[in-house]
Amino acid sequence: MLRFHVLRLLTMAHIQLQYQLIATGITKGFYRGWSLVSSQTVTLKQLGFPNQIGVPGSLIKEITALLQIKHPNIIELMEVVNSKEQTSLMLVYEFMDTSLTSFMRIHPKVMKNPQTIKGLLRQILLAVYHFHSFNIVHEGIKPKNMFIDPATNTLKITDFIWPRSISNSIIEDPYEESTFYYKAPEILVDKKQVTTAVDVWSVGCVFAEMVTGKPLFPAKTEFNQLAKIFSIMGTPSEETWPGISGIYPYLHVYSNCKPKDLRKLVPGLEPAGIDLLNKLLYMDPKKRIPAIKALEHEYFQN
Repeated sequence: MLRFHVLRLLTMAHIQLQYQLIATGITKGFYRGWSLVSSQTVTLKQLGFPNQIGVPGSLIKEITALLQIKHPNIIELMEVVNSKEQTSLMLVYEFMDTSLTSFMRIHPKVMKNPQTIKGLLRQILLAVYHFHSFNIVHEGIKPKNMFIDPATNTLKITDFIWPRSISNSIIEDPYEESTFYYKAPEILVDKKQVTTAVDVWSVGCVFAEMVTGKPLFPAKTEFNQLAKIFSIMGTPSEETWPGISGIYPYLHVYSNCKPKDLRKLVPGLEPAGIDLLNKLLYMDPKKRIPAIKALEHEYFQN
């Protein structure tokens, strides 16, 4: 059972005494800060909820959980600061300034090394398995939400801005970009279809992108995103995804596509990697490989 008293909410007056904001943004929504107490660089992220009366209870519950899920591959949430008006929170994270997106762009030769990709994917899955064991779904896994220490290639997942336990209602992320590249098909057809499998799909998308250097499913609208997914993974049916017609009655408007060979779309990935990628991107979320099983896959045996 979670113990909610561990969540320490400070006021903005305290943050002015403890942290100095450095204007330079790390990435959208994240800012570099300086702790005047510990003399450490930190990452600051502000969450606003002006239409709420006080801090939403669900958000307090989830931040409480995040303060407990310590893991080497999950960025540490150090502190939570509450505004005097109680219309926003400031999350204080440990500092890392190189996202996986930037790392792939800056170090293309490093990313050509299969062992580098294998090591990064393993760290991602270790983090995902850990927070899934707390019944938390990230639902925002993408390269921009992963940070790397270039000196050690240590990867940490971040941006648990609006994570939620599976039982909680949906809370929209105000910083969410208009990209659907990493969203699982079940979320695109019905936003209530939230299970740990949605994160596994996102991991598969990131895996393919680390190998090729470009997104596997690029699109700008939900309709086009589904069309792109169906064009590669095959248009689902009751045989391949039992229950799909019940949660998505508009399936008939899409072309009936057959699955493509991922070996041609993700060239250079070894056969065991292709097998794992197919399992991470299985259309039926109930049959998609869980993170713990993915870690046991033969792809990681050597």
